[in-house]
Amino acid sequence: MATNFPTSLDTTTNLPDPVGTDLMENTNNNLDHAQQHNTENDAMAAVEARLGITRSTVTSSLDWRMRNAPNPPRTANAMDDEFDATSLDAKWTWFQQTITAHTATATFANGSLLMTFPSPYAEGDKARTLTQAVPAGDWVFETCVTQIGNRGATTYTGLVVSSSGNAQHEVIARKNPGAASKYIVLAATKLTSVGAFSADYKAWNMPHADKLYLRIERSSTTLNFYWSIDGNYFELFETHSETTYLSGGASRIGIMMSTTNFSGTAIDLISTFEYFRRIS
Repeated sequence: MATNFPTSLDTTTNLPDPVGTDLMENTNNNLDHAQQHNTENDAMAAVEARLGITRSTVTSSLDWRMRNAPNPPRTANAMDDEFDATSLDAKWTWFQQTITAHTATATFANGSLLMTFPSPYAEGDKARTLTQAVPAGDWVFETCVTQIGNRGATTYTGLVVSSSGNAQHEVIARKNPGAASKYIVLAATKLTSVGAFSADYKAWNMPHADKLYLRIERSSTTLNFYWSIDGNYFELFETHSETTYLSGGASRIGIMMSTTNFSGTAIDLISTFEYFRRIS
């Protein structure tokens, strides 16, 4: 029988005891051939159960325990922000906070930063960003995002890395295609010098999730974009040269929100960020 493990646990059938018909039994009454197979079946079933299937929900399995183990201790970094204050830290700089008299705000509640587009946001597909200067060398930054107040607009909430003078921007984001959509979209996107939508490099439809964990990594001259639904296991989503769209390379790193192809709404658009951290 071919094994189904680790997709699912195998079901084994133990052999009946053919007493007196087995050579090993006839030569050694203490060594039952059928029992040998049965013992091996039972042992393998126990091993599979202990390991667990891929993405097991059994809390005693090693698969579940490894995926839900706490992250190792991390040294806090000066660029980190847990968004547990009452006002925006001075290390953050707005880009396009105010567009056509509509001023975005950053407020704090329940240990999160709420970035709000005021209603109506008639300027259409423009992004607002909060960024810091990127450090030298290689790095990894992470955030956790949610988004509400969609109501018909195509909207992005995520991590952004920008070139000098905010000339270009690259984003990994939670994208809401609109109120009628059953899905959210994971998107790697580029924005122009005025923070306007240019194109998605890549986009995946995903079942709706309240939270999405996002990472941007710089490795030498390569930018890597990662995502996770649990904040523990991250999957590589997109990778390309840092200078593919960022002329002169990365200069700023931070968080962003934007709308595209929309000219107004009767409700504020709110993006929520639980934290911003330099992971390495």
